[in-house]
Amino acid sequence: MAGVGALAGAITGGLALGQAKQLKSECLGGHCTTPDTQSRLDRATALANGANASFAIAGAGVIAGIVGLALERSKPRATALVPALMLEVGPSWLALRGRF
Repeated sequence: MAGVGALAGAITGGLALGQAKQLKSECLGGHCTTPDTQSRLDRATALANGANASFAIAGAGVIAGIVGLALERSKPRATALVPALMLEVGPSWLALRGRF
């Protein structure tokens, strides 16, 4: 999850930065005066917000992974099972059980 979030954030962030760079020369003082530039600014803002959300998801994935590893390490280790062969006898049956 963290890797996908980081990749999505990098891609959408790069697209947003590219569009913002183009708009910087067209929108003086941060104000876009034409509908076309305003529309492009809105798209760049949406991409930037998507990048921020993707990086937040990546961060949550990293935290979940760290917590998962910490909890896994705190579990008591199961002892190894020793191979065994057992013979069971009943009134009308005979069984041979094994564990490997």
